[in-house]
Amino acid sequence: MWERSLTRRPRYAMANPHTDAEDEAQALALARSGDLDAFDRLVRLHFPRVYALLFRMIGNHEDAEDLAQDCFLKAQRSLQHFRGESSFGTWLFRIAVHRSRDHFRGRSRGLQPVPLPVEEREPASPRETPVGASVQRELQAGLRAALERLPHKHRVALVLRTQEGLDYDDIAAVLECTPQTARVHVMKARRRLERWLRPYTSGDDRRNDGEDAR
Repeated sequence: MWERSLTRRPRYAMANPHTDAEDEAQALALARSGDLDAFDRLVRLHFPRVYALLFRMIGNHEDAEDLAQDCFLKAQRSLQHFRGESSFGTWLFRIAVHRSRDHFRGRSRGLQPVPLPVEEREPASPRETPVGASVQRELQAGLRAALERLPHKHRVALVLRTQEGLDYDDIAAVLECTPQTARVHVMKARRRLERWLRPYTSGDDRRNDGEDAR
């Protein structure tokens, strides 16, 4: 399934979002009072997931790491405005989504596009034919191009759903929309990817339907 190819393994170990909840609550309370060591604990707890989300959105390790660091700087400066209406992790994701949107806007003003990440394939087995390897490479290239075409909000919703495993209430909290709207974003992203990738999976050579991705 194409969804399994949305990302390659990041160099940071992924944190379990359900571990250290008590430590997070204590660190958050102390960080609000200006305790820098406490905020550093929050960074250690959440940096891997924030970085991974940005990498899946940006497709570049260095940019994702820089943006993740920017997210935590902004979070530290805005910590007093965190009202706890969502989880701290969801609030960080919302900041990350805004930073990734700014990044893409910068690219649209003339920066060179960066290929989105897809799963790196294992070396070809002795049984794999040159034709099969060529088809797989073409599919990977098609997936990158299709992901690049998705509107930002659809790409974010799809990544949060398929890669982060968030439910629609949490996706809605990140995107600041209703759960139904979040569901629609994911549905539209799936449909577009399935349609754009159909030529690569059906043998149809019509690779560009010219549809506007808005």
